[in-house]
Amino acid sequence: MKAIILSAGIGSRLRPITNEKPKTMVEVNGRPMISYTIDALQANGIKNIIVCTGFMATKLVNLLELEYTEINFKFIENKDYDTTNNMY
Repeated sequence: MKAIILSAGIGSRLRPITNEKPKTMVEVNGRPMISYTIDALQANGIKNIIVCTGFMATKLVNLLELEYTEINFKFIENKDYDTTNNMY
């Protein structure tokens, strides 16, 4: 089984917090929000995760590859993230 995480948005409603990091990297209770999603997927046996990136994609990719070495990630970058929505 695979999972898809949509993570391309700029998180404009969370500014100024998202001026320097993607919305999914904003911390809640000391952990990036995306960690809760990945941990839940992993707890349910899902090891193949596709992440659609956009805003500050490199920061997110680096975090996930460093923190989750046992997950098989595939990253798809939406270079038009600032003018399109997740369906693009």
